[in-house]
Amino acid sequence: MRRFAISAFGAVLCLAFSTLFTQEVLSAEKAQRLCLVNSPAELIACRRGDSLYYQQPGLVHGKYLLDFAAQYCDTNFEINIQFPYVLCVYSGVKEKIAAQEIRRKEMESNMLSALRRLGKELDNPVSGWKQISSEDEKRFLITSQGTGSVIQDGDEVAIRLRYPGKDGKPEKFDELKTFVVTKDDTGFRGLRQGSSLIIACNGEKKLFEFVDILLVTKLKP
Repeated sequence: MRRFAISAFGAVLCLAFSTLFTQEVLSAEKAQRLCLVNSPAELIACRRGDSLYYQQPGLVHGKYLLDFAAQYCDTNFEINIQFPYVLCVYSGVKEKIAAQEIRRKEMESNMLSALRRLGKELDNPVSGWKQISSEDEKRFLITSQGTGSVIQDGDEVAIRLRYPGKDGKPEKFDELKTFVVTKDDTGFRGLRQGSSLIIACNGEKKLFEFVDILLVTKLKP
């Protein structure tokens, strides 16, 4: 009789553990589910921690995707922004944060991926990469030669910068910059207007930029 009671108690205990384990598995599956939405109003069906896939129908400006990510994506996890969608971990309702922070995290992730793919190529002399600075391990690779004016000290140069997307290729976002070349700027001196190059820095400040030389202006002394 006593043996039967122990066996019955063991069976109940096993059943309890089995039920608890099943509940934990179901909870884990729910936490990893994918939530597909086409508008912020549809987020009511999503739960915090869900993988969130947002695609805005029709034409949408890149800033709108950044704003959406800033408001609804958890910045503790990777955020993937590619036209015309956002893929991230849903944070639940929160205060809107600066979209620049989302952008910075995405750029850092893509730059590190691009540098990892290059691997030993940066240090291989026959690969075409030339060293700009040994202090921060910065190098550049000319991808096309222009036929315009040669850049010299004192010239004003306008360039277009693009950063690597998720696939390592130039993304659609771009940034225009203008600067005056100095004697310490060994990266651009000697290049021609119309040239395109890639600048990679694998040192303390990780950097990967696609650069197009748009205009070279000879400033008056």
